[in-house]
Amino acid sequence: MERVEFANAVGFGRAAVTAGWDGFVFLYLCDENAVRGTGWRLARRFKGCEGAWVVSLAVSPRAVVAGDTDGRVCAWTFGSSSPARTLRQEGSVTKVRFVPNSAGENDVLVASASTLGDVAIWDLAAGTRLATLRGHAEAAWHVHPLAAAPDGIITVLTSSRDSTLRMWRFDEVDRDAPLDVPRGEAGERLISPASTWRDHDDAILSLAVSDPPSPARACDRRLCATCGADGVVVVRDVSNGEVLSRLTVDRPDAAPMCATFFERPEDPADFVGDSPVEASSVRCPVSGVRGDARDGARTHTWLATGYRTANDGGELRLWDPLGGGVAAVLSDQSRPISDVVATAHALVAVAPGDGVVVYSGVDDDDRRDARDGTARRPRGCPIAAAVTVLDGAGADGFSSCAGACDDLLAVGSKTGSVQLLDFRVQARR
Repeated sequence: MERVEFANAVGFGRAAVTAGWDGFVFLYLCDENAVRGTGWRLARRFKGCEGAWVVSLAVSPRAVVAGDTDGRVCAWTFGSSSPARTLRQEGSVTKVRFVPNSAGENDVLVASASTLGDVAIWDLAAGTRLATLRGHAEAAWHVHPLAAAPDGIITVLTSSRDSTLRMWRFDEVDRDAPLDVPRGEAGERLISPASTWRDHDDAILSLAVSDPPSPARACDRRLCATCGADGVVVVRDVSNGEVLSRLTVDRPDAAPMCATFFERPEDPADFVGDSPVEASSVRCPVSGVRGDARDGARTHTWLATGYRTANDGGELRLWDPLGGGVAAVLSDQSRPISDVVATAHALVAVAPGDGVVVYSGVDDDDRRDARDGTARRPRGCPIAAAVTVLDGAGADGFSSCAGACDDLLAVGSKTGSVQLLDFRVQARR
């Protein structure tokens, strides 16, 4: 199993979509009235990616898109097993993501990155290639579209094996005459990067982007983090490219494999200065914090990174991405952490061959205990406890694949099975 995603499908309800190394893409639907732990059924198998490895999924309430190692980008509606669109690009697809447009539609445009370094922008409604983002010298492994501006200008972040992070800006509508701009073989615009940043000495292994600023968030910046094979995590302000922190550890054998931003109602002043590990020689003040997070009205932005350590071990670190302080070093898994998933109430860390650990969020009682010095976690840590929910040691160890949706957690195994943990409150009968 390679990917699992959830969606509230229009006309079908809660849905889970899985994709694997065998090229199969399955749709499971949920009966919300069923007893907890039951009610999920296989609804259909989406056709179109047979014979290849499906490496990435994008799921919306209206559509499913998959990219495979044969360079295919297949798109389906939930009501049909046959693809509504089958698109092709050069090289193997490494990532597919929906691209929001200025009309507020989140599933009409799709970005697909490839092993040759190009990123294609597709219009699913028209079935055409809108643009090609060209500039990476090696495989583009990650792509993260940002919200489109009201004037139709789309912004996309990409990272690559060539150790660069690039920002692209282009109009969602092709307004140029055929000879005014460079064109690809399909007649699409060839877009050059608006900005290029080279902060790493080796390949970028992961790219994470935080939620946009809002009244509910104490941080008034939108952040991105790149994890390099050189062991460094670089945090930037998306709006202006400013480097806010460089997060390093005192272990040369540690490599950050994955990262995710998450929100918790916590004040970073509780832990900055008490770091168990020196985070970085470059320290930044928490200048992006707006207001006082202690009043509970706002949340603080944290960064979780999963590491591969010596002897193929694993470690999860929680950082203040603005100040550069590390809140916790969690060594609950004995294998490298390949995926970290954040939900509203928990963090989920997946380590292939070891299992899945869920870290619960801190509530008010936990926060008081931490200040009294009785909590197990360091003062100010945004998580309270760890629970091993799936022990994957042995031949049936779980793959680097997890998906979460509010009260549901799905984990795919390398044998093709999906373990579904249902945390819905059981109604009394």
